[in-house]
Amino acid sequence: MPSEKITPTSKSKRKLGIVSLYAGAGGLDIAACRTGMVEAIVSTDANATFLSTIEKNLPVHFPEVRHASIVEDGTTIKGSVLKKLLGYTPDIVMGGPPCDDFTSLGKKRGLAGEKGNLIYQYLRVVNEIKPKVFIFENVPNLAKQFRRAFETFLSDAEGMGYHIKWALLKACDYGAPTSRTRIFVVGWKSQINNSRYQFPNVTHRELNLEQAELLNSDETMPMVYIRDILQSLPDVGTNEAEKFLNHVGRPHRPETIEHLKTVPMGKSVKKSYRYRSPWDGLIQSLTAGVDYATKSYIHPIYHREMSVREYARIHGFADSWDFSGTHHNGIKQVANAVPIPLGSAVIKSVAQMLSK
Repeated sequence: MPSEKITPTSKSKRKLGIVSLYAGAGGLDIAACRTGMVEAIVSTDANATFLSTIEKNLPVHFPEVRHASIVEDGTTIKGSVLKKLLGYTPDIVMGGPPCDDFTSLGKKRGLAGEKGNLIYQYLRVVNEIKPKVFIFENVPNLAKQFRRAFETFLSDAEGMGYHIKWALLKACDYGAPTSRTRIFVVGWKSQINNSRYQFPNVTHRELNLEQAELLNSDETMPMVYIRDILQSLPDVGTNEAEKFLNHVGRPHRPETIEHLKTVPMGKSVKKSYRYRSPWDGLIQSLTAGVDYATKSYIHPIYHREMSVREYARIHGFADSWDFSGTHHNGIKQVANAVPIPLGSAVIKSVAQMLSK
């Protein structure tokens, strides 16, 4: 059942209205709200536990943004329902359909997989809503190994009257300590907006100490590394750790701990495919394992898997963002989310274009 319908403000006074598809834990929703240019969001996801994370957190963290939500599968959700919940035609439709069938780390089923066709279901909803612009996100392998499916996606969007720009963007270039790379497709109803639109400039890069000291505040900032965001978190199981939400360790057998000790920083081992995060560097793209065999990466210093809170910090979630469900649910939610610094940069660039 959908949450309560949003009561719209006067069109002449309102900021942007957004529909967020496949919203998960709210990575893109948070990114949009942080721009300060959004007045209302409707979030939808097929997983009730994931969506409940947004439902309990968004009104607390962004009380100025009016919010509604609906739990429904991407194959059945209707644009008319989402417009009714928002109260008007949204300015932006955004979302990243599940990438399981396209990712290079999965079984690579493509369109033959259970979730592969969801990229076209995303476009179906866009076409039913007809927003001014849509923002689509997915894994780079969609444009590589599954190039034909991706080109069909772009062609179909153009057939719906959208003018397209797309790019591969790295989260580390925008302040997240991960090498995760994602495709972003931005489709504009206005050809003029499309011709003027540019993806956001890189804000962070690798610098030596001398370069960093010479930087002005309006210039590119130093790359953020794992040490920068994890060093202030106490180890799990301590009294201090209890002060942090979702900061609980996953129990390991003694033999598992002994194996974890053999995995060096920034490396993975073939025996178990275990990967340990670096300390002074970027972590590889977060994963959560498959089904209920959830595995998070190994902490760079401690001989254990990372907690949900440690994963969340890597993707830019505030410590006050409380993830619903079990440890398994939390790891899945964060690993599936767009790193918030990256999402914020893209959504802000789109919102600024709309404001012009």
